[in-house]
Amino acid sequence: MINNSHKTITNWHRIIYIVVLCLFVIGLPQQSDAQGSGKGKTKKKAEWVYLDHADDLKFDQATRPGVQIAKGNVRFRFEDNTLSCDSAFFNQISNTFDAMGHVKMHRGTGNVSLSSVRASYNSLSKIFTASKHVVMTQPGNSLHCDSLIYNVESHTANYYGNGRLSGNGATVTSEQGDYNTKTHDAHFTGHRVVLHSPEYTVTTPSLNYNTQTKKGHVQGKSVIRTAAGEVVHTDNADFDGISHGFTTHGHSTVTSHERDIEGDNMTYDRSTGRGEGHGHVKVVDKQGGRTITGDNVKFRTANVYKNGKPRNEVVAFEGDGHSVIVDRPAQRTIKGDYLSYNAQTKEGYGKGHVDYIDHLKKNAFLGDYVHYTELHAIAYGHAIVKDFSQSANGDTLFVHADTLKMRGKVVDKPVIGAFSGDTLRMEKDTVRTFYGIGNVRAFRSDVQAVCGLLVGFTGDSTMTMYQDPIVWTGQRQLVGDSIRCFMNDSTIREAHVMGNAMSIEQMPDGEHYNQISSKRIYGYFVDGKIRCSEAFGNVLVVFYPVDDKDSSLIGLNYTETDTMRAFMSPDRKLQKIWMPKSSGTLYPMNQIPADKLKLRGFAWYDYIRPLDKHDIFRHASKGDKSQQRQVRIPPPPLQYVGGKGHNGRNGNAGNTATVVTSSGTRRQIVYPATPVGHPSVEEVRP
Repeated sequence: MINNSHKTITNWHRIIYIVVLCLFVIGLPQQSDAQGSGKGKTKKKAEWVYLDHADDLKFDQATRPGVQIAKGNVRFRFEDNTLSCDSAFFNQISNTFDAMGHVKMHRGTGNVSLSSVRASYNSLSKIFTASKHVVMTQPGNSLHCDSLIYNVESHTANYYGNGRLSGNGATVTSEQGDYNTKTHDAHFTGHRVVLHSPEYTVTTPSLNYNTQTKKGHVQGKSVIRTAAGEVVHTDNADFDGISHGFTTHGHSTVTSHERDIEGDNMTYDRSTGRGEGHGHVKVVDKQGGRTITGDNVKFRTANVYKNGKPRNEVVAFEGDGHSVIVDRPAQRTIKGDYLSYNAQTKEGYGKGHVDYIDHLKKNAFLGDYVHYTELHAIAYGHAIVKDFSQSANGDTLFVHADTLKMRGKVVDKPVIGAFSGDTLRMEKDTVRTFYGIGNVRAFRSDVQAVCGLLVGFTGDSTMTMYQDPIVWTGQRQLVGDSIRCFMNDSTIREAHVMGNAMSIEQMPDGEHYNQISSKRIYGYFVDGKIRCSEAFGNVLVVFYPVDDKDSSLIGLNYTETDTMRAFMSPDRKLQKIWMPKSSGTLYPMNQIPADKLKLRGFAWYDYIRPLDKHDIFRHASKGDKSQQRQVRIPPPPLQYVGGKGHNGRNGNAGNTATVVTSSGTRRQIVYPATPVGHPSVEEVRP
């Protein structure tokens, strides 16, 4: 009985406990509603947590007021989440629980699953925490960490302690971070954050990354290594694992076996091969052998096949602002405010203070606007051609024209001394023709020139001037209908003045002038110094002999002849002179007729002469048209002397000249005949 009575009492206690518990549960919503109907200050409404199952359920009001102790196959349900565990403490008053042992949670939104050793949830704050061997997974993504705080409402998981997020082929390890299961955005921080993917390996202290788009952003001292071999050092950059591109902010560097890039802000998309940089940009194309610098630079890369192998080179680029292109294979440097070049079409364009320097040929092409290809070029707007082949001696030739053009042609050139059997071996060479059009002015320390049209040809190293050409060298002025110079490397070898030729030399006193006028004048040079001159056709000569003792002028020698040849010493002193039959008179200085002082057509154009390299831009004209020769020089009384000869160069011996002595008497002198042909080197050497 006692036992039966004891059992009955125990059952009644159990029934009373269940009834009280049910009444308590029924009363909770009313209490919550009563609290919520107050002043409306509640910001969040707690969603109910349901305990769906437990093998064993206990309640100890004394030790854990309001807390149920659930054990064995425990299952909870809250919002769209389900959770299972070995045991749990469930507080229905605070709507929270602590789960322990083989915790597994699944969420319908985002198809998120989580496993851990321990976990807890607060329905009011919507915060779910997990610790020890935490694994959160989604289709294609997984997160492993030591502990995790998951905001159910914002879908954000914050983790701590050596986390590893994997997804879409990429894995990120970090000390801490957060991951949004809805947007797939993640942020990683810590001493060392490392991302590994097929496209990139990233090391950084701070990384933002999206596992779906594979786009990321790094902050702080970071290194991005691409699958193509580029290494990016940056403090701030974005990268894209799909397009294989990146964008840097602030000064950064990119190095690879193909090229090195540095600049303040850079973008490169390897899928399209297009890149650009802004602010102190430098691109070193190791494959193409070029270096491009500028304030703003855009470029495009492509595979170029050489010797049957592809090489990724910069095939097109443009620079804006203090741009410089250094082309090492071509040995040239191009500078300008704006530059563009396409290596595939081999065409370039420059604007604003463009300087095209050919280090191999030792010349430069300048202008406000320059358009060029491998063979052709045009420059206008303060256009200049510079020849600095003699720059070691301080002698750079500056040539200006309103427009400068260059046209090139590839020809076969024999290789001296190279034979293939009995055949002389040939190689390709490029010959160029240069044109200076309008207000052509040239300056070098030893020679100056002006004309209306200049044509230069590298094939025979000639330079021809048309349209009122004038050439000055020292105190000598040379004019004619056209003047052609033959160059030996950078020094003059011959000069041909064709039509209305006149040579004028100003004497040291600045008042008297040695003069030669004829149809044609030829000059021959050795080491850049004139050693022989020839005049043909209606030659008129005004010459002032100089006393060797005191360098005073002896008188004026006026001569008329058909041909004249004169030889000079290296210091330009007259050594000997030949001419055929001639008529001449030597006047003392105090008996020179006024009409003999200057030959017809004489004009000293010192006011047109370029004074220095800056003076080549000046526009200067001859001024008074009356000072210009409009017709050919009339023939002198002794026009031509018969006999064998070449171009009238050989005449009879016994040339005569009349000398007027200081006493007024006249006497004749005889000159030797002119030898046949051009002077030999032996003739003009000292």
